[in-house]
Amino acid sequence: MNEKEKIVGVGLILYRVDDQGRMRIRVVRETRAKPLIRKEAGMVSFPLETQETQDEGSIIRTMLRCAGEELGIPSDQVADCFPVATEFRFFPEIEQFDIITRYGVAQYIGIPDADFSSPSGDTEAVGWMTVPELLARPLIRVETQPICDHFLREMPHREGW
Repeated sequence: MNEKEKIVGVGLILYRVDDQGRMRIRVVRETRAKPLIRKEAGMVSFPLETQETQDEGSIIRTMLRCAGEELGIPSDQVADCFPVATEFRFFPEIEQFDIITRYGVAQYIGIPDADFSSPSGDTEAVGWMTVPELLARPLIRVETQPICDHFLREMPHREGW
């Protein structure tokens, strides 16, 4: 029996605290579909990126690359990167790959009203939202609800959400 190729996807919950003390996360809209992982153009979520060889297995490196490629945010505007150890398997039906999804949390320390755009073109900026605002959207990625639920349950930042 052949082993499945392992693919690690990494979500980036990039947050900032607004003027009312509420934590908001950066939300993007997908511009391209990927039927293999049930992703449709128009879905919203926090940004996600596939871990690559250049990341050397580091979730933090993937998070920083995700900030640059999906949001156009330089790494010096991302602080306090915290990789969450929990692994999710959202796509067990895919026979040729073992797809693992992880996520990390980081603080955005740049200009709050800065314009963001994806150099990769895979996403477009939606804006800053609270987690409940994101989860209330009608079309979210498969990974969004369970990861946001985990984040709200496990992370110490819950007050003000």
